[in-house]
Amino acid sequence: MQKVLIVDDEPDIRELLEITLGRMNLRTQCAADLETAHHLLQQNDFHLCLTDMRLPITFEPSNNISPISSSEKFLISLSLIITSVFPAKHEGGPGGEAT
Repeated sequence: MQKVLIVDDEPDIRELLEITLGRMNLRTQCAADLETAHHLLQQNDFHLCLTDMRLPITFEPSNNISPISSSEKFLISLSLIITSVFPAKHEGGPGGEAT
């Protein structure tokens, strides 16, 4: 069974993706932040990572870790899907114009 890592700071989005991918017989693990995702990536072999483009940056790897260290060469073959949700503007709403 293929494993998918879901990285999103919104619990509802993580749950929706987990349910949807589970129905597709994919095994999922979730991370609410980059630090948790980094640890999960180091400890597991994932086939795919779904991540939010607008995650808050709260994780700073130590200075002695290069972007792809020898222990993280698996990242080269990891498929990545970057997602984001933008609120729609409605006529008369905060955005002013209808879209």
